[in-house]
This record gives sequence, C-alpha cells and structure tokens, in this order.
Amino acid sequence: MVRDRPPKNRTPTWQEVECCRNNIIKSIEQAKPQLIVGLGVVPLSWMLNSADMMGMRGRIFAVRVGNHSCWFLPTYHPSFILRTAYDKANPLRSRLGHCFRMDISRACEFDAATRPTTDAPAEIRNGVTTFDGSSPDHYTSLLLALNKAVQAPVKAIDIETEGLRPYANTALILSVGISHDTTNFAFALDHPQAGWSKQQLAHLLVTLKRLLTDATIKVAHNATFDIEWLIWRLGRDVVDHASWECTQMQAHFLDERRGKSHGGDDQHRAAYQALDFLVKQHFGISYKATFKLDKKHMLRSNLAEVLIYNAVDTKYTLRLWHRQRQLLKQQHLLKVYLDALPRQATCALMQYLGVATNQREVQRNKAYLGAQIDNIDLEINRLKVVRSYIKVNRAFNPASDRDVLSIFKDHLKRSEVAIVEEKGTRYSCDKSVLDRIDHPLAQLILARRNNAKLKSTYVDALELGVGSCVHPDGNVHCNFNTTFAETGRLSSDEPNMQNFPQRRDAWVRAQIVPSKGNLLVAFDYGQLEACTAAMCTRDNALVRALWQDYDIHMDWARRTADKYPAAIGGASAGMNDPKVADAFRSRIKNKLVFPAIFGAANASIAGYLGIPEHIIDDLMDEFWQEFNGIKAWQDKEMTKYYEAGWVASPVGRRHRYPLNRNQAINHPIQCLACEIVCDAMCRLSYMAVSSGNWHIHPRLNVHDDLTFVVPDNDQILEETITTVYRTMLTPSYACVNVPLSVKCSVGKNWYEMETVGKFWSHRDVK
Repeated sequence: MVRDRPPKNRTPTWQEVECCRNNIIKSIEQAKPQLIVGLGVVPLSWMLNSADMMGMRGRIFAVRVGNHSCWFLPTYHPSFILRTAYDKANPLRSRLGHCFRMDISRACEFDAATRPTTDAPAEIRNGVTTFDGSSPDHYTSLLLALNKAVQAPVKAIDIETEGLRPYANTALILSVGISHDTTNFAFALDHPQAGWSKQQLAHLLVTLKRLLTDATIKVAHNATFDIEWLIWRLGRDVVDHASWECTQMQAHFLDERRGKSHGGDDQHRAAYQALDFLVKQHFGISYKATFKLDKKHMLRSNLAEVLIYNAVDTKYTLRLWHRQRQLLKQQHLLKVYLDALPRQATCALMQYLGVATNQREVQRNKAYLGAQIDNIDLEINRLKVVRSYIKVNRAFNPASDRDVLSIFKDHLKRSEVAIVEEKGTRYSCDKSVLDRIDHPLAQLILARRNNAKLKSTYVDALELGVGSCVHPDGNVHCNFNTTFAETGRLSSDEPNMQNFPQRRDAWVRAQIVPSKGNLLVAFDYGQLEACTAAMCTRDNALVRALWQDYDIHMDWARRTADKYPAAIGGASAGMNDPKVADAFRSRIKNKLVFPAIFGAANASIAGYLGIPEHIIDDLMDEFWQEFNGIKAWQDKEMTKYYEAGWVASPVGRRHRYPLNRNQAINHPIQCLACEIVCDAMCRLSYMAVSSGNWHIHPRLNVHDDLTFVVPDNDQILEETITTVYRTMLTPSYACVNVPLSVKCSVGKNWYEMETVGKFWSHRDVK
C-alpha cells in the first residue's frame, strides 16, 4: 500500500497511503492480476474502505482498480497471526491461525480466471423505465410491461414505502419496481403525485396481484418486508410459499456473518446482508449512495428519482439472485436454502396477523410500576449516604450510572466497583458488581433498574398511541428475523418476544391476549435439544433413554444433589420439593447437561454451578461413561471442522470458522432444533393459506414454542389442537430417531396459560 516501509514497521498513515495510491493503481493495471489477496487492515481499508477484518476476511469481492477488474480476498496479516498465537511454534493451530489457513486455501482454490463484471457509476441507471401516470401513454405502456412481466418465469420485486411497517395511518406503498430478463421498470402506486385515475389504479392493482399470485418465481431482498406490505395492500392470497425467493437469505446461507449493528433499519441491523453491500461484493459498485433520497421518508423525495431508485433496486436484486444461486450450487447449498425459503412468507403472515394487547392491563401495569419506582426512590433518598452525596453534588439520580458509580466509588469506597483487567482497572456498577455489595443502596438500585426495565420495555412500549411496539389497530405486529441467528433460529424485535419474562415478573405477559372471542393456544416442544442431540450424535444410551421418556435434566439434577447436597441448600431430600427440584433442574439443564453436550470443560461446568471441581470431575466421569457416543461425535465434528472450515447440521446449514469448540459442537444440535420448529411452523402456515382456516396459522414463535389464536369453541379448539400437535410431531427429516413431544397450554392471556395435554409422536400420531 506504500512504496517504502514506514519507520519501525509502523502502520502507514492515511497521508502516506494516499500519496502512493496512484502508483499502486498503475502497478495493478500493468500486472493485471486475477486475484489480489489483501494481508491486514491497511489493504482492506485501501480497497474497500473498511477496517472490519473479522467481518470481511475470507469474503471474495469483485473490484475495479483503475481500468482493471479482478477479485479481492482480504485476510489477516501473517505478522498478526504470529504475534497473537498462543503457540508460537504452531501459529496456524490458533483460532485466527486456522482462519488464515482456510482463507489462503480458498484463495488458492478459487477459480479467478473469470473476470468479474464490475459496473461503472454511469451504468447504474441504464436500462430503466419509469411510469408515474403523468403522460397519457403511461397507463397503456405500464399495462403492457406488467403483462410481459406476468409471463416471465423469474422476476424481482421491490417496493418503496412511507414508513417501515404498514400499520400506521400514514403508511403507503409509494411505488413498485419489477425486473425480469433485461427489463427494469418502476411505477408509482399510492404516491400522492401518481397520475392514475381510480379506475386505472384499480386495474393496475388487479394486474399486479395476478403477477404476485401465480406460480412463477418472485425474488425480493428481505422478502418478508415486501410480502408483509403486499399482504396489507392486496390481501393474504398474495402469499405463495413456494414462489417467493430472497437474496438476503441466499447471502445468509453463503456467509452467515451479518456485520455489526449500528442502527434501526435493515441496512444497519445486518450490514453484510444489505443489498448495497452485496452488490458491491459481487459487482464492484456501491450504488445507493449515488441517489440523494430521504430513505426514511421517501414521500419527501422527488417522485421521478424514487422511481428510478426503485427500478435500480430490482435490477440489481435480479442480477444478485442469479449470481448467488450459482454460488449456492457450487457450494452444494442450494437445497438447504430452498428448504428454508418458506420461512419468509410464513413470517410475513405471522407479522401481519399479530397478537392483541389488553390496554387496561397495560395501564394498570404502568401505574403499578410507576408507583414501585417512586417508592424505591423515596427509600433511596432516605439513606444517609445519599443525603450526604446530595449535599456535595446537589442531586442524586438513581437512573444515572455515573451517579451510582460515583456514590459507591467515592462515598462508600467499595472496592467491588474496581474491575482489574490486563489493560488496567475499569470501574463498573452493573448487576454482577452490585450483587456482590452488601449495602441497602445496592439492592435498591437493582430493584429500581428491574422495575424501570419492565416498565419501559414491556409496558410503556405496549401503550396504544405512545409505545413503539403497538400499532394503531391495538395489536403487536412483531418483526421476525430469519437470517440473523447463525444457527438459523428466528429472532424478533418490535418487541423482542423471546425476551419477555418467563419466570420472574412473568405477569407482564398478561398484556398479550387473543382477539375477542378467541383463546391463546401454545405448543412447546419437550426436551427438544436433548432430542436433536440424540439425532446428531446417534448415542445409543441417549436414544434408548429418550424412547423411555427419560428426563435427562431431572436425572442429573438428582445425581448432582446426591453428590453435593449443598447445591440445593442442604440435604438432598430437598429435591422432593417440586419447586426446589424444578429450579435445580433448570440450573443443571443450562449449566451442566447442555454445556457438557456442547463441549464445555469440567472446570467451566464447576464454575457455572459453584460446585467444587473434584465433585464435577466425578459426575462427568459418570456422564461420559454413560454417554460415550456423544463424546465420540464431538471429536468427529471437530475433525471435520478443522478439515473443511465449517460444521453443518444434519439438514445441511453451515456455520463457518472461526469457531471455538463449544460453538462448533453447539451448531448442529441447536440448528436441527430450529429446523424442526420452523418446518412445523411453515407447514401449518401453508395449511392455513390453503384451507382458509387462519386459526391454525402460528402467531408467535418463541424458541421451541408456537402460539396460535383459536376461536373459543370446544370443537374448533379440539380440532386445532389435534392438527397442530400432529404436524409438530411429524417433522420432514430422515434423521429423526427418537420420539418428540409437545405440551399444549390454553389461556385467555399469555400469562394465565393452563396445560391441557402432552402429546407424543410414538403414542398420539397415527
């Protein structure tokens, strides 16, 4: 990147790099390389204007340097690998050393003979047609274009909207972009400046709906977003699970790293799954920056420019779909991607259907938590140390980390707030610190934080007309993410339903209710990850035990309590108390059984549980003697990982380096559990769309749980329960070798749910 080595081999300055840029470009133009491997952050920054080596390394980019187009692969600098290796004699055996080795292997194996197609900025807008209704011939020309698009076997679809979600009173689909073959066009839809008559708009909507509902392939980037809006505008029958494809999901299967989160929109929540980034990666151009538009409020932007932008989006989406489909085929990932595709339409429908909220309950909770916080503040202000602090500082804000840290550090002189690290000492007043401080203020601050968190996140956010997570219809339409979790699990936001309290403070769940005349019905898989561990490892003892309805977590909770009664507060007879047993079972599940299955060391398990290591050593000797097939599978998985650079679930979803042992072993088990849940979710969605029985469509997915809104009618309820459990207990995968179970609960709100039955695949499914 520079012609002369900087003194003492320091990193060159920006000025030094830029002074040499033209010479470097000239050298590349003369040498005409097919592939450039960038070693370290400096060439990565020079070529791609990025310093994120962890997220960018190992990816192959199409780049244009001067007048020469070629491929570029960034990876770590060898000196960095040598410097950070724990074993200086074998630097490639380290976690990052393994990355470097795999990246260089990929560079050597990459077929760089095909020169990439990189667009110049002047080419971005080429081949684009727009229709806004301002000209007399726009209507007939647009109908002709739409009818031709109907006949195309593959077309890309993109919409520009006013608002991110379609439920506000101001929500509009401003325009629609469509690309097929070499044709790219966009037309104004509900934009106030669109020149269509009511009759023309109605006819355009009919033609658009015909295009969306046929069996041809429709491609969108983040298809869930587009489908949800189109359902809202055109009806639920625009959903054909098999016909929608997604370039964002393609990218996820090719490389699950999604980049760092920097903001609220999709571009920043998943930086490396954003369309602009992927176009830059594969076609060497960042096109969105060339448009000067207010992306958050497109209605304020010039309509002509919005339409061009919309058409360019679909133009590149279609090109990206072809490119990534080719890569999926090359990497033998096309089938697993296609199997996962129905999630996009299913999640769009779940989002659209939503769940209702009880606004009276929201108001009660708001008042209750507000009063609790006020009472805690009064107690805090009565403390002698707080009164002394206020005399010096005029005020004390218990919600301010700065004030809380100051009072514990400078007034109470508590050493616990000092955290000694390799780089020096830092100061903290987080929960783990305050839990160790024996002072009334610490407990009051923790109680206040808990109530403030409950109020802001789970109550205020659901207040109609005020909260960000409830829409004008009074419903929660949470946003499901299908490509964020590396294991393939769904995540959600607006709000995050997975984080709703389940044990402590679970009463806030009573705010989530079914619509009038309906019930909430939830189905939760039992011991699903224990079952998928058996499917992955084929361990004889675990398989046999699960066929015998063996609760692995309770068994090892009892064994642990027998060996170390202090873990449950005394004599092992405490396990006869159902509450004690249930709580300890949960601890053993999360801190012994699953950590062991996922490759945790004995010392780590002892630390998790606070049990002496020699006790855990004895327990784990028993565990591995009983489940020796799991240990053999773990070792086999790690061997495959070091050879291939990735691990895969039985279904085929991959997780790539760098991984530690726990991550590598965890992936196939957790991923298969996710596949089983989502397989049932999608099949039930398809059944609901096909039959029109919308009460069998899932409304929520929370980990291993699917929740439904069902009419409060005994016959319909019984039929729904039967349909759902039979579907959930008959997954589509050949690797299933143990019985599956689901527990069904019914209630009038999400908190007061009563268990009505447990069903088994080998007993209750005919």
